[in-house]
Amino acid sequence: MPDLAESFRQIDPVTYEAVLRPGLQFHDGTALSAEDVVATYDTLRNPRLHSPLASRFDELSQVSAVDAPPR
Repeated sequence: MPDLAESFRQIDPVTYEAVLRPGLQFHDGTALSAEDVVATYDTLRNPRLHSPLASRFDELSQVSAVDAPPR
């Protein structure tokens, strides 16, 4: 179970949903949003950046924020 998620479920064979815990913040107090999580995955999966963690996410075809509240 990821530390940032309050729940995590498999919707179908290729779709997963994670619900972020309320009140998450970066070290500077800025609120953490679903879009921030998507940006992190997109960065890790960017082949131009050669992230050592990229291979952990090879099977992901897309990461998106669903029902994200307005900021």
